Amino acid sequence: MRLVTLGLVAAWAAVLVGATASAADLRVTSAALDTRKVVVGQPAQLLIQLANDGPGEIGPVEITVVPRSLAAPRETVTIPAGALRELEIETRPTQPGSFSVRARVVVGGRPFSTVDAGVLEVVDAPGAFAAYRDILPLGGALLALAGTLVTLIVTVWKQSQILDETRRQKAAETVSQIVLQVARDYYGTMSGAIGQLASAARRLQIDAAAEEREHLLVRCFFFFGIVLHKDNEFSFGQGLLFLPDLWAEADMRRMIDEVLELVPLTQAQEAVIHKCFSDVAVLQRAGDSAAVTLKARNLYELERLLLDRFTNLREDHRRVQEVFDDVKDRFADPDAATLIQEIERAMRGLMEYEFTTMFSDFYRARPAPRSWRSRFRAWREARRTAGAATRGDRPTTLPAFDDIVRTPSWQETRRILEQIEARRAEKEARPRVG
Repeated sequence: MRLVTLGLVAAWAAVLVGATASAADLRVTSAALDTRKVVVGQPAQLLIQLANDGPGEIGPVEITVVPRSLAAPRETVTIPAGALRELEIETRPTQPGSFSVRARVVVGGRPFSTVDAGVLEVVDAPGAFAAYRDILPLGGALLALAGTLVTLIVTVWKQSQILDETRRQKAAETVSQIVLQVARDYYGTMSGAIGQLASAARRLQIDAAAEEREHLLVRCFFFFGIVLHKDNEFSFGQGLLFLPDLWAEADMRRMIDEVLELVPLTQAQEAVIHKCFSDVAVLQRAGDSAAVTLKARNLYELERLLLDRFTNLREDHRRVQEVFDDVKDRFADPDAATLIQEIERAMRGLMEYEFTTMFSDFYRARPAPRSWRSRFRAWREARRTAGAATRGDRPTTLPAFDDIVRTPSWQETRRILEQIEARRAEKEARPRVG
């Protein structure tokens, strides 16, 4: 009995020594994936080659694929002496992601080695419309073609309208070139900028997300800066307003000043804003940018500069941000928003009336009254208006304004202008009272 026991122990020791010796002869020659990208649930093959360089059989050899989310089975093989064994292990990923795939080899219950097989990218299954993705470019091309045809039709129609109005356009050539240049450059810019400022201020009064509110504040600052820069530029270059009526020139000046005074600025802040929008104007005209320090040519580039708080800022950039932070809350004031909207409404009506009057040879007039009473009222009103225009007084009634502008009426416009005039008179008298 003792001899049998000693024999079994010797045999077991020999097996262990043989297994250890054989494991040293095992080599993993390669481990790789047959693909680098699959959809969740689709198979991906892991190819691994094992070589036995020894004189004896090696086994059992267990191969496990990690990570476990690849759902790969565990393979157990035996490798004969001097043999090269190639295995294919199928994986079926259960979740999307990027996985570093490894093959873990265990010989005789003992870890042997872990081999990297590469990175497997697993993506979600395509949506229901993935099969139609090849049709989308064709649909886009058809839409573009339809848009081109519509544009062509509209262009032809507009050209036809322009040809019909050639005779009327020739009459406008008699208007002074000075008035044309000033009106186009100054009044057009002012009206458009104040209109956009009023629109942004009105939207600020509506509850909006923080990101939208910040954009609207930048939008207000942008159009206010345009008004300030254009007014300074006009003062440096021309300095005189040109409108058919003297009272209209005075009212336009008051309205522009009222917009500029909505945001109290120090002289240093005004200089910063003027420099900023001078740079914008230079870039928009594609002029010499050697002296330009703020690289912004439109609203959205300026918004990016104003909201950039992390870049290594230049001095001019930081100063514009400081001015914006100091004045932006003024645009959200409900009283300021109401006043801007009233000014925009009155300015739009006044400019429409004045330029229609200025281009009276160009615009088609309404039919003249036929009855003698209506003719007499029109003549008397024209005489009264002409007298007021000569003195520079704002007329109390102006039927021609209602005929041209329709809305707002002259009474509404006159009420806004009188309120602005009274407000400015109160401001001018305040220092003298103190």
